[in-house]
Formats: sequence, structure tokens, C-alpha cells
Amino acid sequence: MEQQELITQEELAKRLDTTVQSIIIWRRRGLPFIRPPGGRLVRFNYADVLKWMTTEQTSENEARKLD
Repeated sequence: MEQQELITQEELAKRLDTTVQSIIIWRRRGLPFIRPPGGRLVRFNYADVLKWMTTEQTSENEARKLD
């Protein structure tokens, strides 16, 4: 089984050249994240985030076509 690279909100924001606030908003919209049992901090699997962003972008484009 392949080891997942888990990164923090801050690291994700840096990699995506965005703000932590944007990451928080995207989490509310379904951005996948991992919260370890009993933990307060969240972590992100970068590969899963990129997949979600591709799917989310496709969904937004399809919705615009329907308008």
C-alpha cells in the first residue's frame, strides 16, 4: 500500500498559491481532509485534493452550460 503524503492547511495553501481562508471555504464545499482521531488539526492528502479540484471545476463548468 502506498504511503499518503499528509500536509497541513498552511502547506496546502502555499502549494496552491491561495489563502488558508480559501482552504477553509473549500472544506465547507467538500474538499477532502483527514482529522486524526481525537485531533483538532486537519491534514490533507495532496493527490485527493487535486482530484477534487478537477472534479469540482468540471462540475462548475457543466452548471454554467445549463444557465
